[in-house]
Formats: sequence, C-alpha cells, structure tokens
Amino acid sequence: MFVFFSNRTGCLGSLLVSLAGTALLLLLLHSCRGR
Repeated sequence: MFVFFSNRTGCLGSLLVSLAGTALLLLLLHSCRGR
C-alpha cells in the first residue's frame, strides 16, 4: 500500500501520508488514555 502511495504521489506525498497516519494513531491513543 505504501509502495502504491509513493509511486503515485512521490516521496513528499508518501511522507505526508505517513505523518498523517502517525498523527491519527497518537490521537487514538490519547483518546483511549483519556477514558
């Protein structure tokens, strides 16, 4: 999947996708810890 992203959007696009994924994971962990 990441290879498809990097092929289609380039290096910068895949970097942004990975950053967004990391931010989503951090938000999920934070919300779970809040409860």
